[in-house]
Amino acid sequence: MSIALAFAAPAVEPGVYNYPLEESTFVVVQAASAVIYLVMAYGLMGLWWSRVVPPSIFGSSGALAAAGSLVLLAIVHLVSIAAAGFVDTAPFVDILNASFGVVTAASGLSLVLGGIAIMRGRAWAGRGAYVPLIMGIYVFAPLIPALLGPIILARIAVAGWCVLFVVLGVALLKLARSGRTGRAQPTRGVLTPG
Repeated sequence: MSIALAFAAPAVEPGVYNYPLEESTFVVVQAASAVIYLVMAYGLMGLWWSRVVPPSIFGSSGALAAAGSLVLLAIVHLVSIAAAGFVDTAPFVDILNASFGVVTAASGLSLVLGGIAIMRGRAWAGRGAYVPLIMGIYVFAPLIPALLGPIILARIAVAGWCVLFVVLGVALLKLARSGRTGRAQPTRGVLTPG
């Protein structure tokens, strides 16, 4: 969806919040985006259910906060429907943009923390264990910089982030099929108390 939107012909003038989409299309896209983020949040819960997250403060809270931040991102997408037709400089649009930024950064930070904890817990062997950390790093470079740039770069970066969620899903399916899921060991050190 993001790639198709990147090349959509503008239906409204620049400076309108729903640019380049006309209002009814914008409503459909934002509602579909909210559903997609809820599915992605459910996918992140797979980290918890697969038992690869160590029972540490940063591991548990990182995995759960990542899923929670995507639920919040879905909510912000739904709230943004109310801004269709607003000019980009409206105070409500400023609040929405700040909300998108904070929630996106929170998802990146929680994925980084959870990803580090997963790698340190060593319950998940193989390349799949790196995916949550890579997803968190991706939020800070290139996703957030692209969101601040031209709309085409933002759409492509969001599509790339969605691809990483597919990669995570495939990795979790492989892990489940291998039968090697089990509770990660508590870690001690920089990221955990004690």
